[in-house]
Amino acid sequence: MLLWRRFILSVTIASVLAGCASVQSDMNAPPPPFFSPGSSASTQSWHVTVGLPVELPVGRGVEPTVATNGGDDVVIMAASGHTTSTPVDMGGPLWVSHDLGKTFELAFGQTTKTVGCVCDIDLISEGNTFYATTLSNSVFPFFNANLVSSEDGGHTWQMKATAIAKEPPIDRPWIAASPTGRLGSTFMTMGKPTDKLVPKDGQFLYQWSDDGGTSWQGPSAIAPRGGVWLGLRPVFLGKDLAIPLQISNDHGSHMQPAVALSTDDGASFTIHQVAMPYYETAPLSMSGGKTPDGRLLLVWSAPDPSETASLWLTSSADHGVSWSDPVRLGLTGTAVQPMLAVSPDGQLAVAYYGTNATGDLHKLPKDTAWYPRAVILDPNATSSLFQVQASDSPAYVGPFCNRVNCDEDGIFVLREYLGAAWSAKGNLFVAFTDASEANGDSTYKGPVKVVRVDVNRAT
Repeated sequence: MLLWRRFILSVTIASVLAGCASVQSDMNAPPPPFFSPGSSASTQSWHVTVGLPVELPVGRGVEPTVATNGGDDVVIMAASGHTTSTPVDMGGPLWVSHDLGKTFELAFGQTTKTVGCVCDIDLISEGNTFYATTLSNSVFPFFNANLVSSEDGGHTWQMKATAIAKEPPIDRPWIAASPTGRLGSTFMTMGKPTDKLVPKDGQFLYQWSDDGGTSWQGPSAIAPRGGVWLGLRPVFLGKDLAIPLQISNDHGSHMQPAVALSTDDGASFTIHQVAMPYYETAPLSMSGGKTPDGRLLLVWSAPDPSETASLWLTSSADHGVSWSDPVRLGLTGTAVQPMLAVSPDGQLAVAYYGTNATGDLHKLPKDTAWYPRAVILDPNATSSLFQVQASDSPAYVGPFCNRVNCDEDGIFVLREYLGAAWSAKGNLFVAFTDASEANGDSTYKGPVKVVRVDVNRAT
């Protein structure tokens, strides 16, 4: 049985989440132990059980996203890459569980290879309602987003609106819901694509809906044209709105974490950059969210002084205007592609792809094994930290790359997020694509798997 060890970084993390500055982690502190699938352990404060990976039925895809509500409903949606060529296709595949992840069924989107494409998706819950955006080239004009919803905990689904973006073609649609019922969506207009990641004439925009997504207002510009590579899911903070960003300093090869803050309901934005430790981050390597008391969080992957890609965490108590000094999370090996999840009672988890190999990310061996992992923190109590490995077998074997022109050899590139979400009952769900059989296919869509981690305070 794995033993629980208190980690030196716990005090540092508690300080960061309290908004304190000038805090650095102990780079030489030993990483906490791993909990593997099928394992469980108890301490004075916690009982942790890691389930076995469950392969979701029928559908295949990449970049799965997870959402839960206050009950036993869990929804997972993946980007399939293939769908029908009609503008009313809801995308998918989308799976639903009504027993806290014990069993899943395919709600819609059995994937067959036809002429359309569902390339990016996002999935959220607000109360008992689930919303999903699906980017599809079946929507005229080319590459727009549809909005799909369920108002009964995932039992039935309907197309809420088609072609919601007013300036297509677009990329990376995200969606969020405020406590007042407003929906906010962000997306990047494609403009005139170049051989770099950021289109020269593209722009990152925000739009909103006050009628459940049927009609949309805006859009308003978040940043100048060509100035942002990746924007993430909006975060509603009372009357303010914060949007985590990765700013491109030279059209894609280097990124800087930042937040766009609006104090006028999304009509205008001011960008506040975050001080980076050591080196700039790479694209698709940042995630954001908020704690129940309204603190804004950012986590990203960037090299540490040894050139090993690590996860860094910072928080803001003033909606993104100022930030605590970033703290390196002491993890085993290399960590990339973080996805932050915050539970209703303030527990934090970051799902990521990890390997025990260390050193320059883009010089790792071609036989590097990548595993779906998560690090779990509790900022409200002991602030202890531990690691979970969601699969005993690697999700992907090969060199890492998440930039354009890195897949010249036709390899499957590890550039997609994992999904992560907490239930109201203390269950963490981590979803990932099993790409272990990609065999050099950069368009591979693998089976989607999910692991449930039960994290409970000891009684």
